[in-house]
Amino acid sequence: MLEDILDGNIATDTHIMFQPLTPAFASNPYEVYARLRALKAPYYFEDMNVHLLSRYKDVEAVARQGGMVRSLAAVMPEELLLAPETLHAVTMLRRTLTSMHHVDAMEQLTKQLGRFPTNAEFIQLISGKMAVD
Repeated sequence: MLEDILDGNIATDTHIMFQPLTPAFASNPYEVYARLRALKAPYYFEDMNVHLLSRYKDVEAVARQGGMVRSLAAVMPEELLLAPETLHAVTMLRRTLTSMHHVDAMEQLTKQLGRFPTNAEFIQLISGKMAVD
């Protein structure tokens, strides 16, 4: 299906070392991204069964086809995606919610989220970085 959207152009250039689950990649993915953009077509990474799209036109074409795109968050551990204080706050929130009845947990979470303009501000409160009114 992806090949149809991208006119059958898929690169399988195996000399690209794409290791998204490593701390080294998370700290500096730009060299890999530059090599991907230099290819004439999107790259198929067989080890994870994913197509890597690095050019705007390819991303746009695929994004218009609902349900075809996975986020890096789906395959990368949260420890590499979130700042340590955010990860700690999210972990605390999850522990609190899992100790509650699921209906009560969702009602409480919805009520608390409604007090903040953004989810980030809510997480800041949990992590202790925001003053409470």
